[in-house]
Amino acid sequence: MNRLIVVFSVLLLTTVGGLAAESLSFEYRPISKADLDRVQKDWRNRDLRARNIKVVHEEDRDGFELLVVQHDISSRAHFGAIFVPDVDDLSNVPVVVLPDHLEQWNPTIDIEQNIEKYQSYEPLTGFIKILPGFRGRFVDYKDRGWFSRGDFCDAFDGPADDSIAMLNVAEELFPEVNFEEVLVWGGSRGGTTALLMAVRDARVNTVIALGAPVDFYRESWQVPGSDQYRCQFFDEKSDEQSRQRILASSPLFFEPHENLEAVSLHHDAGDEVVLVWNVHEVADHLESHSVDVTKYIYPTEGHGAMVAEESFWENMKTDISEFLRRTKK
Repeated sequence: MNRLIVVFSVLLLTTVGGLAAESLSFEYRPISKADLDRVQKDWRNRDLRARNIKVVHEEDRDGFELLVVQHDISSRAHFGAIFVPDVDDLSNVPVVVLPDHLEQWNPTIDIEQNIEKYQSYEPLTGFIKILPGFRGRFVDYKDRGWFSRGDFCDAFDGPADDSIAMLNVAEELFPEVNFEEVLVWGGSRGGTTALLMAVRDARVNTVIALGAPVDFYRESWQVPGSDQYRCQFFDEKSDEQSRQRILASSPLFFEPHENLEAVSLHHDAGDEVVLVWNVHEVADHLESHSVDVTKYIYPTEGHGAMVAEESFWENMKTDISEFLRRTKK
């Protein structure tokens, strides 16, 4: 459990140049329907089908098989991992996608560390676990590493693409599995990715999001975001390109897919990086679209401090049990 605490305690936005970054001249004008339509049209035009799949590493572990896979997105090589339980029949095995948090100083996804986290977590026993690699990051396993091509600063919209594409890869490799009802669980940037997937992908039935930012179209992000905010949304972009990237990274602006049934939102009351308004506003938004929302606010300080609370893990067990109950109806 200690490794889980370390991982989810990493700050979403670590400033590179301090908090005194020069203000941007960008105009946060009101968002129009045309702005949102452009984002959605762009999403529809992206080709995220399973392309050029290769299993680059395969290994039997205790109770499951590990696959490291390569696939292409827009002719760029991407990598990810799949943990497949050792059972005779995969047709009724539940699926969870585990998008990673953002760690500016260590752009590596460590498979062994994730095995220790998720394989030892009893409520996920028996799940197919999909660990997408993200653009501009390494996927490491023991003494090997694989680099996913692309822009590291495309840190929210891009990972939603990468996660959807990785889900497509898993569906291609394991056609006997039921991919119509998928759980996506992510913390921080991973939580945002999960909520974006729930907008774009009909297979997402349930989301568990921890400390997730939901709306970057606010001038207040210029201070906590500093250089990262510039990198993600403004560097070498016109105002319209910046606006489109920000909106495409902000699930609060879009209706969830009609197949989304439930979202559990976990947040620290004293989170100074992703302020608590994020959880309240996205909860109201989802409920207005008839999604069953459970909201947990922990009396904790810091971004991700909730994972040190015993109540957090009890709530997570409930969330996962409810997902399994819904999918077995």
